[in-house]
Amino acid sequence: VTPFLTEDTIIDNSKYFGLQKLFWFGRSNCGLSLDAASPLNGFELVGCQNAGNSAPWVTQRGWEEMLRRYTQSNKHNERDDEIPHPLLWLRVPDFADGGKLKDIKQIYEA
Repeated sequence: VTPFLTEDTIIDNSKYFGLQKLFWFGRSNCGLSLDAASPLNGFELVGCQNAGNSAPWVTQRGWEEMLRRYTQSNKHNERDDEIPHPLLWLRVPDFADGGKLKDIKQIYEA
C-alpha cells in the first residue's frame, strides 16, 4: 500500500518562487543608471551580470505587471476580492531604479 500516492496535497510555492523571480528580474537592470552621486560610481557592482553590457530581461511595463501579480499571488482565483494573507512589505532590487535594493512603496493596478 502506498499511502502517499493517495493523498491530495496542494503545495503553493508561488510566494517563494515569485520573490526569487522579482529579485533576479529587478536585478537585470543593474548598472544601467548609475549617476555620479552614487556611492557605487567607479566600482564594479557585485553580482551584476549586465553591468551595462546587455539589455534588461523585462520592460518597465512587464516589471510593473510582475509586481502586481506577486501581490495578488495569495488569491485563490483572479475573481476573488479577498486576499487571505496580504503582502505587508516588499524589498527587492527595483528595476525602475537601476536594480538598487529598496522598498517597493507603490504598485499600480492594471
